[in-house]
Amino acid sequence: SEVKEFDIVIFALFISLGFAVYENFGYVFNPSGASFEIAFLRAFTAVPMHIFNGIIMGYFFEFYSKTGDNKFLGYTVLMPIILQSTYNFIVSANLLIAKGIILLQVFMAYRLKIMYEKNL
Repeated sequence: SEVKEFDIVIFALFISLGFAVYENFGYVFNPSGASFEIAFLRAFTAVPMHIFNGIIMGYFFEFYSKTGDNKFLGYTVLMPIILQSTYNFIVSANLLIAKGIILLQVFMAYRLKIMYEKNL
């Protein structure tokens, strides 16, 4: 069977959700005692971040599978690493710069949309 458009994105999305579930078990079922607070916070921050990263990975991998251009394979790995590192910085540092970084991520998502439309 042939892989249809956006199938790779959907596959990557589900892989990222599976990893989010696995990671959340580690955070929620730890002996620290703050599991409800951690689960609630991660439900609104970490899980959407995993979804976003999965979509980004699938998006660039789909370009790689169609074009064979290795730069898209690099973006497949590099972009989620940058975004996840940014998220980790925001969560651990709790700085006011977080709003600017979130705006940067929204801008990057918009640029991805433009790149996709150009390559159609």
